[in-house]
Amino acid sequence: MELPPWELEEQEKWQQQKAAQQKALDAAPKRGSKLVVTTAETIGGKKFTTAGIVLGAVVYVGNLTAETQNFYASGAIGGELTGAAAMFAEARKTALERMMDEARELKADAVIAVRFQTTEIMQTVVELLAYGTAVTFMNA
Repeated sequence: MELPPWELEEQEKWQQQKAAQQKALDAAPKRGSKLVVTTAETIGGKKFTTAGIVLGAVVYVGNLTAETQNFYASGAIGGELTGAAAMFAEARKTALERMMDEARELKADAVIAVRFQTTEIMQTVVELLAYGTAVTFMNA
């Protein structure tokens, strides 16, 4: 049975991502390199020891209510809140950088099982947290 075109596209994308990840692992220097991956089981078949949990947090205050009101007042139906998108893109970048700073302090080679979490603290205050497990590669 042949797969539908959209499933073939998804399968091809997944295979390309896996190949790109392996290529990056093969090209990375063995020491001093800092990898961030969402997988927890393996990193290109390398053995590692756990250095600890690392995290990076950002708390943003934004006037998303005004942007949302302007968006709906314009008569738009659907679409992107560009101010919010830019704010969260910057927040993700900052949270990842802070998480990697903690990993460097632990002298880790990589961070695995990376996740993001957001929490609304108040109506216009949001915390974005990046966290994962810092690991050090074992000499084979």
